[in-house]
Amino acid sequence: MINLSDRAKQELTSIFKKFKNKSFDETDIEKLLLHLRAQFKGQRHIWEFASFIAHPEERNQGVFHQALDVYWAKMKYIRGENKPPLDIGKIDEKLYKTLIIGSIETNIEEDLKNEFNMNREQCLKQVKKYFSKKGKSYYLKIDNNTDQTVNILNHVVSTLNNKPVIQTGRLLDEIQYCLKDIAKILEYNINVKQIIQEQGTDILLCIMALTHSARFKLSEGSSGYCKLRVSIDSHKMLEGILSWNLELMAVVNIEGSKTQWPIMSLECDIRKYMPDVDELTLFNSTSRLPYHFNAIRNQLGDLVLGEKL
Repeated sequence: MINLSDRAKQELTSIFKKFKNKSFDETDIEKLLLHLRAQFKGQRHIWEFASFIAHPEERNQGVFHQALDVYWAKMKYIRGENKPPLDIGKIDEKLYKTLIIGSIETNIEEDLKNEFNMNREQCLKQVKKYFSKKGKSYYLKIDNNTDQTVNILNHVVSTLNNKPVIQTGRLLDEIQYCLKDIAKILEYNINVKQIIQEQGTDILLCIMALTHSARFKLSEGSSGYCKLRVSIDSHKMLEGILSWNLELMAVVNIEGSKTQWPIMSLECDIRKYMPDVDELTLFNSTSRLPYHFNAIRNQLGDLVLGEKL
């Protein structure tokens, strides 16, 4: 049940007006996400970013936290750094949830279908059927069909997925769903679908800028931070087109090893949003962008990436 205060209605109406005249910036999107977080707790991508905005210093749970925990569990497994060495026949509860279940949940579904002709849920069901919990450990059941389960496990724990954790299409779908409900409550006449189609990239840009430099903590205690970076669009490069995308990365240092993990990628030519940056500087800007980096409106009313004055 959505219950909006008079102040919330006023702020949301103001945001809708800015959607209509294409004048919103990251401040408006920040307010929007916090309102949606309070009213739509089942929308996990909205919840993820709104929680980062609400707790930017050391967030310790969420969608990509799981992906990072799984990534490092896989790296330790592949490097043979588990002490004692991993025994898949008997595995402790934490590692079972992270390395076994987490690997399946974060694996690319198309990859599972190609390898085993099974979707993610089917793989999870198969694996869970063959593990039983005793005390603080999970034990693998042995029978004539165990080999299929072992094949699934060997595949998913050995496959490192470097795809972005957050799918922009799903995030925009969630936002569209919520905005439609809010518009009905406010009795505000707005074409939400058209807003998402025409301004979805601008909305995503604001969300990425808001998350830039937010800090987080993984389950094993290591800290990290989010950063924006510019990257060359390799697909367009093959077509002879020079274009740059914007990526939101998670940077983490665990046991002296530093890695970057893509949280979200905005597939558009980022030069549109950085008109004052020359191409040579942009080409060399794969390092971390300035700490204070915002999605703001310039004097022409265009949404750009820059520093607030």
